[in-house]
Amino acid sequence: MTDLQTEPVARPTARTNDKTQHQGKTKARQLLSAWLADESGYDEATWPGLKQNLEANRSGHRKLFSA
Repeated sequence: MTDLQTEPVARPTARTNDKTQHQGKTKARQLLSAWLADESGYDEATWPGLKQNLEANRSGHRKLFSA
């Protein structure tokens, strides 16, 4: 994963102008692009364990994820 510094994106308000909204959307697109470009393998290694724990700690009888 890159050493990309992230900052919170401001929540739109009634007084948010178009420039502020555009800057927020640009930051969100950049962050999404960085996530999609990540080839560290972290998510592939982490997902099976996370999925197993989510299924094991469900109160319902139906599975969250298909096999």
